[in-house]
Amino acid sequence: MIAWIKKYFLVVEIILILIISFAHLFLIDQIPRGLHHDEASVALNAATISESGKDEYGTSWPLYFKAFGEYKNPIYIYTAAGLFKIFGISYFSLKLTSFLFFIIALIATYLLVKKLFKKNYFVQIYTLLAFGFLPQYFSLSRVSFEAISQLGFVSLALLLIYHSFSESLESKFKLGIAFLSGIIIGLSVYTYTTARVLSFLMVISIFAVYHLKIHYKRLVALLLGILLAIIPWVIFLLENPSNLTNRFTSGVSYLNFPFLPDLAISLVFIQQYLSYFSPYYLFSKGDPILRHTIGYGGAIFVSTGLLMALGIFYIYQKKLWQKDKFLQIILINFLLSPLAAALTWESTPHSLRSLLMGIYIVIISGYGLHFLLKAVTNHLIDGINLAKNLIIILITLFFLEILNYQYYYFVEYPQVSVGAFESYNFPKALESAIEQKPLKIIVSNGAYFPYTHLEFAKKTLKTKTEIPIIIGEAKPYPDSCLIYYKNDILGLEKYSEKYSELMNKSDYMGVRCYLPEIKKLEEIPETGNN
Repeated sequence: MIAWIKKYFLVVEIILILIISFAHLFLIDQIPRGLHHDEASVALNAATISESGKDEYGTSWPLYFKAFGEYKNPIYIYTAAGLFKIFGISYFSLKLTSFLFFIIALIATYLLVKKLFKKNYFVQIYTLLAFGFLPQYFSLSRVSFEAISQLGFVSLALLLIYHSFSESLESKFKLGIAFLSGIIIGLSVYTYTTARVLSFLMVISIFAVYHLKIHYKRLVALLLGILLAIIPWVIFLLENPSNLTNRFTSGVSYLNFPFLPDLAISLVFIQQYLSYFSPYYLFSKGDPILRHTIGYGGAIFVSTGLLMALGIFYIYQKKLWQKDKFLQIILINFLLSPLAAALTWESTPHSLRSLLMGIYIVIISGYGLHFLLKAVTNHLIDGINLAKNLIIILITLFFLEILNYQYYYFVEYPQVSVGAFESYNFPKALESAIEQKPLKIIVSNGAYFPYTHLEFAKKTLKTKTEIPIIIGEAKPYPDSCLIYYKNDILGLEKYSEKYSELMNKSDYMGVRCYLPEIKKLEEIPETGNN
């Protein structure tokens, strides 16, 4: 078996990456059903950038994108704009952006693990599958939230740091790789809000671990790369001192609560921090928001968590953390990864704000599997059958958890996601209203920021229309079609005007047309449009 894997390992790698990619891309524009208003805002700005180089407010090539009283990060939006330019503006191209950042993270982490566990093919295969199907990453790779871009950049940075400080390369190559890793870490600041804390903490950990004189040149090269990359960020911060912190200080963080004394703040922080290591978050329920998770299981698999525990035991027992400096980087940043999230009170534990935990958990769990495999081959623990049986149990559990999660995601979660994203079939509702050729189309203002959904949906229409489309109150308007949300239905029942209706039971959107000649409309067929 081992000889076969060695001989055909490249084929095995390619097949597994293809399987993982297929699972992530399968029906990606249909599941989950609908776009959240944050996704629609990202999509709209990416679309306007791809068309004219301006954001939705007409600002040319902005560094940050103003939206909903905050500023969205640029990396994801500009990447989506590039994909729109290549493949056209569509819901599929939008979701493809998330997959792109995920696959970068997957390959970078896998290449790193191949270096950490040379010739340990079972650990390499396990890591590929664990990262590829990790619940936290699987669900987020299929939605258009900026956080997924942070995952790609940090994974790539870790790989480059390893090559620069741990690999036996020529000095000139190490300096170049250190500089490039600094660029990547610096650019990660533009990916997601928590990176403004975690990326700089990563830099501190690198300097703390590699502080010896032999590393000075590489540390300087790393620092130069970071400073070069963050110049635009520093300029923006100096010119707009509160724009990037306003939501944190006034909304999601408890640090500025006037009624909390310092001791209480410290206790809240400890409680919030520890919640990210709780079995409830890791194995049971995960993030409470059903846009970030699917409501089945936790952020990671139980099997991965058990292997992580074994990995920590093995690292401690063999004192690997004292011998291996790069492993120190992994362990330190694992402990730091939920720190920024722990500074917030909203929807804790929050899988987007703790996104980087998964990278370190998967790597540490690889050490756990490595420990068990060594126990079998080298008799490191009493009772070789115990290690063999434990491996069989954990791997069986691992594959069962993957299959169960995939079943729930593609069979049960689609209907759950309709209510979670609150916009299912908006494009089809718009197309159906246009087909009736009313004098005007009204989009209900009964949801958060419906204009983002409307403006992006208009850009995906197959045929353009001259019919005025406005946002207004959900009520009858003469010679018009009303696009409304499910939560508007009770309010519409008080009106007696005749209407024709077009709506699916599974849709979140409805269409009512108040036209002079009422005609029966066919029900909207099930579609993949969000």
